Amino acid sequence: MQANLDDNQWPPRHVQHFISRNKDEGLRPQHLGVGRDLYQHQMISLYDSYEVACQRAGVVDFAELLLRAHELWRDRSDILQHYRQCFGAILVDEFQDTNAIQYAWLRLLENRQDNPAFERAVNQPPRGIGARTLETVREHARIHSLSLWQAAQAVIRDQQLAACAAGALTRFLQLIDDTQGQLVELTLSEQADRQRLLEQGSAFSLRQQCALLGINRSSVYYLLTQGERCENFNTDQGT
Repeated sequence: MQANLDDNQWPPRHVQHFISRNKDEGLRPQHLGVGRDLYQHQMISLYDSYEVACQRAGVVDFAELLLRAHELWRDRSDILQHYRQCFGAILVDEFQDTNAIQYAWLRLLENRQDNPAFERAVNQPPRGIGARTLETVREHARIHSLSLWQAAQAVIRDQQLAACAAGALTRFLQLIDDTQGQLVELTLSEQADRQRLLEQGSAFSLRQQCALLGINRSSVYYLLTQGERCENFNTDQGT
């Protein structure tokens, strides 16, 4: 690729870093617009020329391998579903060093049939979901060979829980659905930042989690008051 630029003004390593950083964020040149200034405009142009040169030569760099895999799973739901069925759990070594595109891989492969994740998140922080409610869900899952997520949906649907317990469990399932829906609209780096915060559930109150999710004040108040009522009810009634 010949750009006829001064290497001192446009060091190749800086261009390489710009390209790799944007690929790590899941961004192609067309996602970057024209740039805020002349420097960014030129960098985006070089990124675009680099992609054309790589395609012409039939070569890929390491960041491209990750990005193409992400795009494949994102755009081909049948292939994504195949790999989701292949793996029941994913072990990530050196998780703190994952970049946004690698984290997106995990998010795509992740599914709600992860029982340990359900157990960790369902009542942390306290949401008014008592021990008896959780045992009902676990027992239903054992009897019918379901995941805890599926069993939770089933016991709510079949009205096996007291109204207050069913309401608390329903709000938790809805919170997860709402979170995933909002994550779709974020960039990969924003997804990673928000999800890492949310996964520290024990360190955040319900109010803080709602703030992170962008839920409005009235919804926060409703969730807090309903959660407190259910928690008190569950403590008194053992549900």
